[in-house]
Amino acid sequence: MKKVAITVYPRIHMFSLDLSLKNGNMKSGSMGFSLKSSPVRIAVAKSSKRTIKISQKNQNLLEKLEEICAKFQKNQMIDSNFEIKIDAPKYFRNHIGLGLTTQVLGGVLYCLHNLFEIHFDVDYLLKYNVGRVSALGSQLIFNPGWILEKGYKIDKTGEPLHPEFYEYGEFFEKSIEKLRAPNWFAIIAIPELDESLSNKLEDEFWDNIFPDRKKNSLEIIYETFMNLLPAIQESDFERFIQCLRKITAIGTKPCEEAIQSKTTKNALKILRNNYNFASVSSLGPTLYAFSKHNENVPKLKGFDVITINLGEDDETKS
Repeated sequence: MKKVAITVYPRIHMFSLDLSLKNGNMKSGSMGFSLKSSPVRIAVAKSSKRTIKISQKNQNLLEKLEEICAKFQKNQMIDSNFEIKIDAPKYFRNHIGLGLTTQVLGGVLYCLHNLFEIHFDVDYLLKYNVGRVSALGSQLIFNPGWILEKGYKIDKTGEPLHPEFYEYGEFFEKSIEKLRAPNWFAIIAIPELDESLSNKLEDEFWDNIFPDRKKNSLEIIYETFMNLLPAIQESDFERFIQCLRKITAIGTKPCEEAIQSKTTKNALKILRNNYNFASVSSLGPTLYAFSKHNENVPKLKGFDVITINLGEDDETKS
């Protein structure tokens, strides 16, 4: 095989189901969706020299890609070189709550394995330390759209990434529910300059709030399966919003909102006043809200605002 390509997407991480360590593992489900109108196109081809070309400047990601590629060649004992080309959208920055690092690294690893005809499984990403905090981004690489990833099983063969937290090794659960989105609209506010925590600061943040209370996790799971999913399936927008407000008022989401900048908190307040609900994607500062109708969105200082038709994956800029 001479060339392999894949398209991945920025994603919105809405909330996690269970971060209580109740089952001995932290990767216990989450909900989110791809921004399919902002594709990241990745192509990998055999070449005489290893090169990486990215259409948008991103030094941090370039360094991570160099590290991943070197590790892949070492692990698979491959001497042949290759060229990686990444055609990226405007919103191509790390640590803003869109999960681009996981999407790109995962997509490149998928292409490399297939280019050299090596069997690939999503669990292989953990061997490269990709998707170690949340499974949602890794699952969306291969299941783009709006999904709920869920479930757990005890498996001693998983990757021992967080022995201080987990009773057994990590792996990705294969239980994915693809949600058929009604023709509602998601309002996505993407920061122009602000970034979230990363690296050591991000690790310290999670260390300080893990594990969540079991009561919170059970309440989130109950509301998700008994209220939120039926609301989506029945296109009951008011019920959907009411349930999201309950879910994001508990668990780790209040802590994730508390670390945001003054600019982000002001934008969050404006969105909530306009749409009766808004929250941060992952650790932010990207924000998301929902509307039943396509309408003019508010101007937010420090943010670009886009509107997405969840039923059609159609995006317009404010």
